[in-house]
Amino acid sequence: MASVATIAIANADGSDYVVINQSDYLPDVHIPWQEQPTQPTLELGREHWITQRAAELADSKTVTELKAMAKDLGISGYSKMNQADLSVAIAESEAGATAGATDDN
Repeated sequence: MASVATIAIANADGSDYVVINQSDYLPDVHIPWQEQPTQPTLELGREHWITQRAAELADSKTVTELKAMAKDLGISGYSKMNQADLSVAIAESEAGATAGATDDN
């Protein structure tokens, strides 16, 4: 069986791809698909997003950087928090700001 060269192109809204024969590819019409880096979104569910964002913050920021972020976000008690607590508090604050939610504390 002969193999056919294929190419992945972005679908109409760019969120996914379709595979076509490379001989059907038209550079003026088709856009090659490129996987987008994943970003946490509130579509995942608020709690899942907060968990994912907190882990990302804990892995990428120092305690000093997290405290500066918490201060900028107006999080009370941030100076006594450890890295894990800071990460969660920042993620919760960001989720609230993104969703327009109010703080229940």
